[in-house]
Amino acid sequence: MRQIGMGVVGWGFMGKTHTHALREMGLFYSEADFRPVLECVCTRRLEVARQAAQDAGFAHYTDDFDQLLAMPQVEAVSICTPNALHLPMALKALEAGKHVYIDKPLAMSLEEALRIQQAVERTGLTLQVAHNNRFFPAMLRARQLVEAGRVGQVLSFRCDYLHSG
Repeated sequence: MRQIGMGVVGWGFMGKTHTHALREMGLFYSEADFRPVLECVCTRRLEVARQAAQDAGFAHYTDDFDQLLAMPQVEAVSICTPNALHLPMALKALEAGKHVYIDKPLAMSLEEALRIQQAVERTGLTLQVAHNNRFFPAMLRARQLVEAGRVGQVLSFRCDYLHSG
């Protein structure tokens, strides 16, 4: 079975969430022809990166994004940093030959998103934006109720998502 070396950048709520998903992927997608391998975690503070590697099972850790990108065993990068860092990190990862899985939003503006799109087209690599909340059980149930006509005609929608962050 093909293994894909993963680097996770950022160790806040989303970095931990993406890592958990990567670790459990085989449980939910047993028919997939690949498995992610946790190669490197990168965050601003080396002691946090070291603890993250120990807790989550990464083979390596660093506080230097360029060091992560230089690792040949890291084939794809999961970017879980603050939104304002998405553009420079996505561009740098693509130029380094890494596929990118990036937490939403992709960028801070349409112009930034178009720059990322151009880099994807130029490199021929894959980039995907994570919209992981759409698959939470509560969201799926709400969709079922709407599609079944149980709530009437939807004119607007507001949702509050509360978590410790």
